[in-house]
Amino acid sequence: PYRWAFSSWLLISLAVYASGLALLFRNPLCASYRRTAFLLALSAPAYLLETWIDGQLSFIAFFAIVLFVYCFENRWLVLAGLSLGLATYKPSLIALPAAMLLLGGCWRLLAGLGAGSALLIGGSIATAGIDGFSRWINQLRAFGAVATGNATILRQTKYVDLNSFFSILLGANPVARGVAAVSTAAAFAILAWAWWRSRRQENPEVQRYLWVATLTWTLLINIYVPVYDTILMIPAAALVARSIARRGKPELAALQGWLILLWLAPWLTQACAGFLRLQILTLVLAGFGYWALTLARSEERRVGKECRSRW
Repeated sequence: PYRWAFSSWLLISLAVYASGLALLFRNPLCASYRRTAFLLALSAPAYLLETWIDGQLSFIAFFAIVLFVYCFENRWLVLAGLSLGLATYKPSLIALPAAMLLLGGCWRLLAGLGAGSALLIGGSIATAGIDGFSRWINQLRAFGAVATGNATILRQTKYVDLNSFFSILLGANPVARGVAAVSTAAAFAILAWAWWRSRRQENPEVQRYLWVATLTWTLLINIYVPVYDTILMIPAAALVARSIARRGKPELAALQGWLILLWLAPWLTQACAGFLRLQILTLVLAGFGYWALTLARSEERRVGKECRSRW
């Protein structure tokens, strides 16, 4: 019966999501804010309303990213890439991280990602067959065409990517798509340059900040990203919090401000997009990712000064 099926779904979704949060915040650096982090993550509308109640699968990608963060923090790089590969069921979520791994020369992570994707694809073919796999590919293409076209089937106010942002702001027309393409290319170039510049950089703090920016901007530099996928911001916020814990009060105050915006914006963003034609959550995500890149750059400069002083 539907009543029991939906109740079972709620329990499974909550169990997987809560397990991911427990793994994410078990780090000793999280001890001072663990309970607050749990409360904020569980009450975030991207999960509570859009994923849990609405019956979406985003908690699977969330758990895959949490496993990636856990393995990455322990420097199990192949396993980290393997964990990231579990999100291959939605290729749009791993396309940008895969490109940054290639540009950053992270070969062990890239090998793990390839292995994880191959395992997931192989398992899908083994269970659903070639016909089922091809139907999945066709479904991805069809939905991508709908999300990026002029059709009004989808409620674009529920999407946060740059394409949807400019379609809401300027209308679904060639001008909006052109502006979105230029903005997406510019954001990709900024992120790609940061990864390329850090190819020989082994500082874990710099790598954390780069991953924060990458996970955040994955939600922007994409064909389509519904609001329920923004729960991927929780691992990104946890990563940057671990590094900020070692920095000064100005950085901590800035982090607290960003966390307030990231929690409040989802409650208001769809209403603003509907009435003001402005998806404010997109702007918040763009700013948070850029802030993470500035932290990575300042950390690189600090390490460079220390090396020169020792020399």
